[in-house]
Amino acid sequence: MGGEIRNPEKTVARAAWIAGLSIAAFYIAGTLAMLVLLPPDQVSVVTGLVQAAAGAGTRLGIGWPPLVLAFAIGVGVTGQLGAWIAGSARLPFVIGIDHYLPPIFSRLHPRWRTPHFSILILSGACTVFVIAMQAGENLRIGYQLLVDMTVVTYFVPFLYLFGAAWKNGQRASAGWRGIAVSMLGIVLSFVPPPDVSSVWVFEGKLAGGFGLIAILGRLCFQRFRPGARAA
Repeated sequence: MGGEIRNPEKTVARAAWIAGLSIAAFYIAGTLAMLVLLPPDQVSVVTGLVQAAAGAGTRLGIGWPPLVLAFAIGVGVTGQLGAWIAGSARLPFVIGIDHYLPPIFSRLHPRWRTPHFSILILSGACTVFVIAMQAGENLRIGYQLLVDMTVVTYFVPFLYLFGAAWKNGQRASAGWRGIAVSMLGIVLSFVPPPDVSSVWVFEGKLAGGFGLIAILGRLCFQRFRPGARAA
């Protein structure tokens, strides 16, 4: 997508620093605020923000903070859903245009000009993963599995990215630092929560989910890469 960005060499680097520092500050400040309002063992991974708002309302003697925060979360999730669907579906759409995925991914809706098949395929795949990760688990563990698998799936390509930077001489900056942080994120994602019912099931679902994605990606690349089509 660099072709759609003005001066991407400087703009992307500057945006990465601004976004990274802002996100880190937001999460650190938010976590500290929640720990001031609630004991750590009472904070839910799923509903922690509303819990913190309820705790703040109790201390202040008012009842509206949970309702306001719940509404804000709903609006935020709606925006995230639209952004993620549009962004996530666009990547396989572009890959389909380049013929590294089946041609169905590159089709546009005749009226709305959206990659509707790509959106539907991704939505179906996400539904399958949600059901599989939640099966036999409570809501907290199922949610944690989805988060951890997302981290692993994101960070493995980063290893290739930073490995390429290392190979091209950027060893002191992006190379080893990026590889170290990516590896740390992957390793920590495989650490199960303390209340998991079965460590082996947790690790099996996490490794199996990522392995399935990697295998499907590899099969698609072998099937649709230019050399395979020419043969």
